[in-house]
Amino acid sequence: MTTIGNENDFKFVLQDFSNIYIGMRMTYKEMAEAEDTPQRLKTAIYMYVLPETGEDMRVCEHVLTMTPESRAFEVFKQLKGKFKVMTPIAVKGRRGNVRVEYKEQLYTVGDIVNSPELKEHLKPEYIMEYKFSKLHLAALAV
Repeated sequence: MTTIGNENDFKFVLQDFSNIYIGMRMTYKEMAEAEDTPQRLKTAIYMYVLPETGEDMRVCEHVLTMTPESRAFEVFKQLKGKFKVMTPIAVKGRRGNVRVEYKEQLYTVGDIVNSPELKEHLKPEYIMEYKFSKLHLAALAV
């Protein structure tokens, strides 16, 4: 029961004055049909991403299977955004007990796609959101 709530926590498209934030648990179809998704991004999804992935692939899964030759990689590269990744780290306390803490790290799409050891270490549930600038979205060549 808690997994359904947790999954929906990371299905969002938010905007502030200069940035757009996308939750990584969304499928590309959900992202393309969301009201808050900018039209230019919807066009890029329909033209370049959906033909190579399909509608039901989640963004967090696709990032880990993406190749440098794919057209979706070029779209993410042009957006020049960062993926927010929360990695669990086991920390030993003073009394010898081990607890899990989470460390936030930011990666570009090039960091993830071009690093096999990072791809091997990351799991789809560690990737939380993708943040990119509205200025880079306006400059996106679609």
